[in-house]
Amino acid sequence: MTAGLAVEWNKKGFNAPILQKVISRISEVHDLGAERFRFYDMTKDWAASPPETIRVADKNVRPYQIQNIVLPIYSTNHKTDGMYWPAEDRRHYFAWSDRTRADFETDYWRDYWEFYGYDIPRDDKTKDEFWRGYWHHLKLGADYNVVAYLSQPYLIEGFNPGATPPHTAAWHEVVSANTNPQDNKLADLLDTMGEYGDFGLDRPDAVTIEQIALARGCPREIADFFRDDKKCRAWPHRLEVAGYSVSRNPDAQNGLWRMGGRRVTIYVKREFGPAEAERAARELIERAARKVEQQEDDAL
Repeated sequence: MTAGLAVEWNKKGFNAPILQKVISRISEVHDLGAERFRFYDMTKDWAASPPETIRVADKNVRPYQIQNIVLPIYSTNHKTDGMYWPAEDRRHYFAWSDRTRADFETDYWRDYWEFYGYDIPRDDKTKDEFWRGYWHHLKLGADYNVVAYLSQPYLIEGFNPGATPPHTAAWHEVVSANTNPQDNKLADLLDTMGEYGDFGLDRPDAVTIEQIALARGCPREIADFFRDDKKCRAWPHRLEVAGYSVSRNPDAQNGLWRMGGRRVTIYVKREFGPAEAERAARELIERAARKVEQQEDDAL
């Protein structure tokens, strides 16, 4: 199945052909445009457990839950614009080979199977010795040998199926290719706000959108982005990528804080717990109030 077909089936609500297989191969993964985010979100639950069960729907059949044992395997000829995943992804293992077809000429496979003692008839017209040798290998029980080898206890000793897959060099290349250049500029700006502002020497523990847009050295595209109300729904995501999340005011029904006589959303460092996040938000409000008082005193 191709990635495009998987997305189309999911849009229609039909996913049984994908999920009722223990191993589902999705081939020809390539940049799906805006659909690449949908494809990633759609397949997240397939690639990890929990959830222990996943919802299956097929045409003219009432949706039902099945055990989540599906293993999706993706293949692509496109390294950096094949599949999307963010830097926090913990579900995918990405292996990539720079070998090309030219690296495996016909003589290579002829010699390969002869090493195993297989007499594969040579055909200079089709040159398909690899596949004929492969199927011959399977007929002799090669697949059972693989199962027997992997069933040896010492091979799985200490194996943790819930651990994060190793992040290969190719994995990092894919993540970097999917990074928005503005995310790096925003991160750099936050790093310097402590140096130029009232946040000490480190990144601010808490910050508002307005403070970012008015910060010294703020790139124009960042300032324009945070001043455009039409993009306000994207602000939390951009701050989340930069390491910040929304701090909710426990004393307000809408969760907003009052700062300078206005209701505002305050973002705090993502690693903060609820108590520390509230402390950081209140300290930001107090610091802003003191600054206003100082400015009024200076004006007298």
